[in-house]
Amino acid sequence: MNNVTQSLYEQKIQSTAQELIDSGYKVSIEPASSDLPFDLGSYRPNLIATKDNEGLILEVKTTSNRLSIDRFQSIAEQIATHNGWRFLLITLDDTSDSILPSSERDLPSWDELKTRLSKLEILIQNSLFEPSILFLSSILEATLRKRSIEQNIPIWRLPEKNLLNHLFSSGEISMSDFDIFKKCLELRNKVAHGLATSIDPNLLSSANVSVENLVTTWSL
Repeated sequence: MNNVTQSLYEQKIQSTAQELIDSGYKVSIEPASSDLPFDLGSYRPNLIATKDNEGLILEVKTTSNRLSIDRFQSIAEQIATHNGWRFLLITLDDTSDSILPSSERDLPSWDELKTRLSKLEILIQNSLFEPSILFLSSILEATLRKRSIEQNIPIWRLPEKNLLNHLFSSGEISMSDFDIFKKCLELRNKVAHGLATSIDPNLLSSANVSVENLVTTWSL
């Protein structure tokens, strides 16, 4: 870790602690083993925050690349067995400046996602391809973030590209769907930046079916 990265890392820990304090949490930075609320083996988090009947155990990393997601998922699952406690993985790549955790309640329900997919199909049928790729990407992102929260995979704060990569690597997404979703995100970025873009309606239809299959499977 170079000096600049080290400085950003330390600033992230301090700003995270301050945001939690400002929100009414009692915060311990780099807690000793005796400060942990329960046994986590050899694992030591960067921060512990408590407020009323809830607690957060937080790990701060400089980047979302090359993370040991399996290890952090295991830690998150262990922490989730304790009522009111959650694990939060924070990186400098996070999509939100605020570290206060969202919950599954902040995302659409599986039924709401199915309704959105039905509306997407209408857009595609009416050859509204640019609105379709933007709407599709928002549905896909919500679907991936919802799945990661439900499975205690602590990656839901990551940019959607990293989120997609990690879910593919963990076997949650097939190779064929991964390829389709990657192409869609690339197209979404071009459209969002106002670039002239040719959008294949067959790709949109395939992506719609793929997301619908994931929503159906993951909602069971």
